[in-house]
Amino acid sequence: MAVTHARGFRAGTAACGIKAFTAGASAIPSGQKDDLCVVHSELPCDTGGVFTTNKVKSASVVIDQLHLEHNRVHAVTVNSGNANACTGAQGFKDALLMAKLSADRLDLDPNQVLVSSTGVIGRQLPMNAIKFGIAEACERLSADGGPAAALAILTTDKFKGVRCVLAPAALKISSTNTDQEEAQEEAEIAYKGDAIDIGFNVTYLLDVLNHLKVDKIKISLGDANSSALITGGDNADFKYVVMPMRI
Repeated sequence: MAVTHARGFRAGTAACGIKAFTAGASAIPSGQKDDLCVVHSELPCDTGGVFTTNKVKSASVVIDQLHLEHNRVHAVTVNSGNANACTGAQGFKDALLMAKLSADRLDLDPNQVLVSSTGVIGRQLPMNAIKFGIAEACERLSADGGPAAALAILTTDKFKGVRCVLAPAALKISSTNTDQEEAQEEAEIAYKGDAIDIGFNVTYLLDVLNHLKVDKIKISLGDANSSALITGGDNADFKYVVMPMRI
């Protein structure tokens, strides 16, 4: 269900090249995915927030906590590719500017806008790209923009996850990245149980394989909603538990 499923909500997106500019690019590369979205409500919302308990908080967290005190929220602006965390005083200025730029486009007060950033930590936001993105996203606000907004706020991870389908004597592994490109492999395995369709964070699986220098591994599964125990060959001391994820 998209964020715009509820009546009165609109969303717009833009491809700003935030990750590329954060990494030092001087111009936006071609073929960039949407990495900024604005969600707008035609009426003020009763709004709550759940925030980190860490002593170190990103600029957007602190700004949002202050804005929520007024309980007048009309819009949320979110970018992916740069977390605006551990960025000092400039990070706070940039978060406030994100709120103001959005508010100016939507005829709101800045404290009626929440801002959020996800991605690389410790790098300043490329504000020229952010300014362009907010303007474009506000121009593209639509009641049909929810699904695009969901894709725009995906993190810097290229892959959503890896899907494993186990059937008697066969394993099919597939993964889809944020550009909807899919890779798939099949292998013969020693398995005689019921079919299981389960997803994992690919980073955790790669972590296992990087630490194991064996030709075979053993994966013990209960069902698609339970954690998997991975052991490696003759190394009885190596045990790795991986939680499943929804793909």
